[in-house]
Amino acid sequence: MLDVQALETQEKEFCIMALLKVPDTERNSKGEKRQRIRPTFRVNGMVVCRQTFLLLYCLSVDKLKALQKHFREQGVVPRVHGNTGRKPAHAISYDDVLRVVRCIQNTSYERGIPQPAAPRGIDNFPLVYLSAETTKLAWHEEYSTTCTNQQVRALRLTAFKDVWRICLPHVRIASPRDNVCATCEKMRHGVMDAITEEEKLLAVDALKTHILQAQTVNKI
Repeated sequence: MLDVQALETQEKEFCIMALLKVPDTERNSKGEKRQRIRPTFRVNGMVVCRQTFLLLYCLSVDKLKALQKHFREQGVVPRVHGNTGRKPAHAISYDDVLRVVRCIQNTSYERGIPQPAAPRGIDNFPLVYLSAETTKLAWHEEYSTTCTNQQVRALRLTAFKDVWRICLPHVRIASPRDNVCATCEKMRHGVMDAITEEEKLLAVDALKTHILQAQTVNKI
């Protein structure tokens, strides 16, 4: 017996359909047409019960019945899935992706804070950070509202996130750690590097002034 577990799915189905022997006659010994044709299961030329056949060929009852039906109706030919060649109703089109990309790009241009240089491995695209208060859920709701007003299809949240992750990986929502500018970071290092008490107080005052100015700009 062949090691059926090592065969591809289609090869395994061919092998099993070839073993599904149908009686030579469709009539019984009285000459009457059979109401049911009882299949014969064989392994290495020996007739076995159905349970043994299922066990040896790693089949379920439903899979065997499907193969028997296909064999009776079409013979030993490859089975073709019913959806082969059909476009799924929920398939994402190019226009759907383009609308998401444009929405994210436009918003990132308006609200994002671009970084001066790209980190390694990001295809030379400088990162654009959005405020840590931003959420993808809120952004998706805004996008969905726009699509509804324009009477076009809006992708669901999961698809929206997938398009964002694949097409615009450099646009990110800042974490609390990232939600600082280069000047803030430089001034914080200045506070830590200050030696005298006077230097430390001056550095802290400068950092506070910068933070207040940044908060005023963000409110505007």
